[in-house]
Amino acid sequence: MAHALEFHGRLCRADHPPARPGLYDLRFGLHARPDDHATLWEDEIDAIPVAAGGFYHVVLGRGNALEADVFDGSPRFLSVRLARLPGPAEEVADRVPLLGLVLRLADALVHVEARIAALEAAPVSSRDPTSRLRTRRLRRRLSTISGVDGSLAALADRLTTIEARIARLDGERGRVVRMEDDLEDLVGPDGDVVDLDARLCRLEGLTPPGAPDRLAVLERRFGELEGRLKRR
Repeated sequence: MAHALEFHGRLCRADHPPARPGLYDLRFGLHARPDDHATLWEDEIDAIPVAAGGFYHVVLGRGNALEADVFDGSPRFLSVRLARLPGPAEEVADRVPLLGLVLRLADALVHVEARIAALEAAPVSSRDPTSRLRTRRLRRRLSTISGVDGSLAALADRLTTIEARIARLDGERGRVVRMEDDLEDLVGPDGDVVDLDARLCRLEGLTPPGAPDRLAVLERRFGELEGRLKRR
């Protein structure tokens, strides 16, 4: 119920003892301030059952709808009086502050549901022209992409082909495995890469890796020649 609010209260007599059990007619009012006489909303409910101790339960807003606009985020103060008494009746309890959060949420939900229903029921022709044009363009693009000969179908075929090629390359004796074996042979301890490096060193006149120092050999031989000449 978007225009009703559940309330639990306690009915007391003017000298503060709780009211006796029975049926009571009560008038409820909402005020902007605790001491304000002006009411923002009023409703009278007849034959309210009051239990021992003065406790009762009512749903406010059944007779006079309680609009969410009454609550603006500030507390409203509920007054309770006995109805159908000669002259102005005294309040039978202290005023209770109410925020009406449930009422405001229910009202917002009703408005949201109404907007959704209106959008769902509205024909396409009654919508914004720009939105209709963009919708048609998107539908055409989607139809082209998802068609039998569209981009999505072509992409799916290419992915299938690529997956098959990868499976062949990465198989037990596929090209990838063979390339790994060839590379292992080339860079091994006695592989072709080592042999190629030694050959390049010889061509460039450099000392191959692991070979004796050629300069040291020449120096030793030159020293031997010098010694032989001195002895003569």
